[in-house]
Amino acid sequence: MRLPVPESSHAVLIGTTTYSGSFAEQPLPAVANNVADLAAVLTDEQYGGFLAENCTPVLDEDDRNAILRAVRAAAARATDVLLVYLSGHAAPKELSSNELHLPLPSTDDLGEDFWWNHALPYSDIRRIVRDSQAACRMIVIDTCFSGRALAEAMGKADGEAFVISGSYVLASAGSNIHAVAPAGARHTAFTGVLIDLLTNGIDDPSPELSLPRIFPRLRQALLAAGYPEPDHTATKTVDQKAVVRNRAALIARDLAPDVVTDLGSDVNTIIVRGLRRLEDLYGQGTRSVRDRVRSEVLRFLDHDSKIVSQEAGRLYDLIRAWEDAPGADDEPKRPGRVRRALADPWLGASAVVLALVAGTVLWSTGLSAGLACAVAAPLGLLGYATAIAVAVVSTPPEKD
Repeated sequence: MRLPVPESSHAVLIGTTTYSGSFAEQPLPAVANNVADLAAVLTDEQYGGFLAENCTPVLDEDDRNAILRAVRAAAARATDVLLVYLSGHAAPKELSSNELHLPLPSTDDLGEDFWWNHALPYSDIRRIVRDSQAACRMIVIDTCFSGRALAEAMGKADGEAFVISGSYVLASAGSNIHAVAPAGARHTAFTGVLIDLLTNGIDDPSPELSLPRIFPRLRQALLAAGYPEPDHTATKTVDQKAVVRNRAALIARDLAPDVVTDLGSDVNTIIVRGLRRLEDLYGQGTRSVRDRVRSEVLRFLDHDSKIVSQEAGRLYDLIRAWEDAPGADDEPKRPGRVRRALADPWLGASAVVLALVAGTVLWSTGLSAGLACAVAAPLGLLGYATAIAVAVVSTPPEKD
């Protein structure tokens, strides 16, 4: 599994928050956060798989042709990964049809004749994505009735049963199921869980995450919360295309397991304990650990708990001070050859043995025990100094 090639991968994130007609009294303000926060996750400098300039948000656009042009432009440029995300209201052209349409801000009442002429046809999005030369094509759709998008998947032509290699469609709900947007929540239910998994990672050794890889966790979390069951369809090769790095695996690799456990706790005082331990870990000085610690601290700055956010703020200020200090980017210095020789327990033991042997030999010649020890002790120290000198000369300096 690998991340997208940044320069040749593109994402288009489409969302509608305000409506007229049948949906005038059902705005979806959370969709704006869906688009913004998903873009932030996908383009995160440390963990994301896309360049910010290659991620195009399209919010509350009323001209469906403008939306299609944005998707077509990304599809034309993408040769590695193309990802299209759709969020908002949706309805089938007819109840017996899989022709899904997404109302735009000025779409007429659904009861009006030909209302779909003023909506965004999912089939047009699918066709553009399908015809792209990108090696991997993904569609994520968070709307009511989104399961109907799976019926046609990414077939070469309408009605064909097979799908193109490297294609993936992820739907938030079944064919006849309404998606959920909890009142007052920052995100819609499906996208909120998706963003959380992409942001925090999963308990999996893989350093990267693809959408098929996280799907079982996504499904489990949504069902546990009482939300609609998502669905997906994928070809074999798409699982090898990650969209983000697995934060959980990378942090676990660099941080002590008990610290990772503390930071993942639901108890605020335990999270604070984990943050305080991060301060000690930062002092270890390796760049990898520093990067992980900084990333974790940033994650908790906006925590809902005041004690957690305050502790994260305190630690962030310390990190900023450390980073501004002279030599902050230096790796911790390794001990020199003299220090390594002095720390060698075998050299010290050899000196003691030499002193004992010399004392025994001198005592056997008739010298008193006190005089023999007095003479043997300097001989032992001389031997110790000689051994250190030999070790220093014969040991090469440690290389970076």
